[in-house]
Amino acid sequence: MTETFSSGGTDLFEYDLYQAWKSGNVFERFFHCRRIDEVQSLLTELRDPAILDYGCNTGTFVIALTSRGYRIAGFDISKANIERAQAYGQAAQKNIEWFLDTLPERRWDCILLTNVLEYVIDKQSVMKNVLRHLNPDGSVIVSLANPGHPYIRFAAIRQLFSNRDKHDIAQSEPSDKLKAKELLRLFKDHGFFCTRRKHGLGWVNTHFVFQRTVFSI
Repeated sequence: MTETFSSGGTDLFEYDLYQAWKSGNVFERFFHCRRIDEVQSLLTELRDPAILDYGCNTGTFVIALTSRGYRIAGFDISKANIERAQAYGQAAQKNIEWFLDTLPERRWDCILLTNVLEYVIDKQSVMKNVLRHLNPDGSVIVSLANPGHPYIRFAAIRQLFSNRDKHDIAQSEPSDKLKAKELLRLFKDHGFFCTRRKHGLGWVNTHFVFQRTVFSI
């Protein structure tokens, strides 16, 4: 199983989100800490969930949430990302499961899709995989970048605040600026309904919680 990405999401994506969280500039560290806190706030209603971070990049959410007592595994299609994530997890002395390219025949209580769907061309493939690996009464938490926000619209602003290379920003630009109404339609078409919607710091991201309807189980 391999999803096709419009950009980013592969070994071409050079921006290491874990390093940005741990040792980036002041803005990067603050921004990524807030992202983690925002996602964790949506997990508090779940009882000791088994979580899968689908498209985990270099393991930021996985390692951060493991450190906060959550049971979470990481999945990515990028070998470079998973190798870095494994190294960071070992350095943090965390025993974490990482999956490259394929997932075992297992189900999770919660699946995270944090700024992943913007980059995926074959979204139907992702949704089928989510349905296959989500418990019937499970939840999906999606973080979606606001395509109209200046930080998202203008690459020069992201470069200013993150010190990223122009080439890397250009490489990681999603060709599909996924909008909230399109996301909601995608999940509705696959038997989900949105139970919660929460704006992140400065409205750069919006977080959604989805659950399956009783008719789709």
